[in-house]
Amino acid sequence: MVAFENGRVRVLRITYPAGYKTPVHTHLPSYVFSVNDYRLEDFSEGAEPRVIDIPGGIGVWLNGGSEHASKNLGDVDAVVWRVEVKQRP
Repeated sequence: MVAFENGRVRVLRITYPAGYKTPVHTHLPSYVFSVNDYRLEDFSEGAEPRVIDIPGGIGVWLNGGSEHASKNLGDVDAVVWRVEVKQRP
């Protein structure tokens, strides 16, 4: 769900249901904040799949641009806020 958008940023509230795997996609550079704990399997271009335990209340900066897919390995929905940077000031 797009919570806010203008010419510079897009703010998304994203819910990944338990067991859901995303299609292959890319992201703009973005700050991602995890609302709750979850376990994710990441399928990044040119790399072996890896399992990542993500704690709630943690935010990270991601440079974006690389193709990947993700799967929620847990039994609860994963909820994140993503702030994508569309252009530099």
